[in-house]
Amino acid sequence: SITLGFTAASGYDFLPRLITHFRSAAPGIDLVLKEMVSTDQFESLTSGLIDVGLVRPTFNRREVVSLCVVREPLLLAAPSGHPLTNAAEVQLADLDRQPMVTYSPYEARYFYDLLATLFATAGITPRYVQHISQVHSILGLVKAGIGLALVPRAARNLGFEGVALRPLAPGTSPTVELHAIWRPANANPAIATLHATLQRLVSKSEQDD
Repeated sequence: SITLGFTAASGYDFLPRLITHFRSAAPGIDLVLKEMVSTDQFESLTSGLIDVGLVRPTFNRREVVSLCVVREPLLLAAPSGHPLTNAAEVQLADLDRQPMVTYSPYEARYFYDLLATLFATAGITPRYVQHISQVHSILGLVKAGIGLALVPRAARNLGFEGVALRPLAPGTSPTVELHAIWRPANANPAIATLHATLQRLVSKSEQDD
């Protein structure tokens, strides 16, 4: 068996694909899934509680090997009927002074830092109204009309009724990454099969792009 940690957002698209391909490649190996934020996954990996993690790249640790498995843009999430949903794509300047539901600087540090840098570079000052850790909770607040949000493209798979998703103008959206991490010293013989599945998924994604 392999114990796999994963972030909630990885469960919107990549994790289901990984499970499907892995079960086909290795029907005799069980996957034990544990949902946890990236920071907790690093600690669990070090202590041996998980074998592999799916995390945001907020790390620089020599004892951990990583593989980028997903690169995706951010999309604007707005309540259905909002004026910005009339455009095929949204300019960053359109978000200046707008009410924004953003990410928690603690539980979602990766997204928090990403958006802070994005807006500062563009000279934009959104009006933050809530700081939330999970994408699905953010979409719920957008649906309620609390504010706008920027979410990873995989959020489209949630099919949130009452929320419209629009791409940002070309060249303005940073790339959001998801990494698989593991300790090279882990002696679990099943991990090699999971690594091979991860590599195949990455290669297939690059070919599709």
